[in-house]
Amino acid sequence: MDNKHLLGRRIKELRKNAGLTQEQLAEMINIETTSLSGIESGRHFPSLPTIEKISKNLNVEMKTLFDFNHL
Repeated sequence: MDNKHLLGRRIKELRKNAGLTQEQLAEMINIETTSLSGIESGRHFPSLPTIEKISKNLNVEMKTLFDFNHL
């Protein structure tokens, strides 16, 4: 599995752990729900500003998004 898919799975995992829906997180980071879905499914790689917003709104360090050794 490539890093794009691993990052998407990790974001989805952290979002669910935070008790958020895709719609809620997408609204919080000011992107379309379809864009977040594309990121979580590994179809799209988020930009650095989007990664920063995701980590901030999930209350994790950016490096945590890339900690997918357990996946």
